[in-house]
Order: sequence, then C-alpha cells, then structure tokens
Amino acid sequence: MSSLINRSAVKNFILKKLESMRPWLGFNRVSKTALDVYEGRIRAMIIKDIKDHPSKGKTFRLD
Repeated sequence: MSSLINRSAVKNFILKKLESMRPWLGFNRVSKTALDVYEGRIRAMIIKDIKDHPSKGKTFRLD
C-alpha cells in the first residue's frame, strides 16, 4: 500500500521542530518506526472520520 504522507517532509518538519523546541538535544535523524507510527495514525484518523460521517450527500466533508 502506498504511503499517505510525504516521509521526507514529515522528517524535515520533525527535525525543525526539535531544533526550535529542544536545541540542546541535537537530534539529526528520525527513525523509520517514527514515520511508520505517523503513517498509521493518519490512516486511523481517516478511517474513523469515514465511519463517523453521515450517510447522506455525495461529498465527504469534515465540518
């Protein structure tokens, strides 16, 4: 199954946030497992939203 996230962009975002929020730690890598966890969370969120969506209309919306 193809990825829903741009792994490179997510990795860069994490590293930039770590640098701004915790620069003293000096992180410079993001594990494959961390990216896989975010991928799974995104999939689970989408599935939950689909299950919770009312069965009416033709457009999927999140209001």
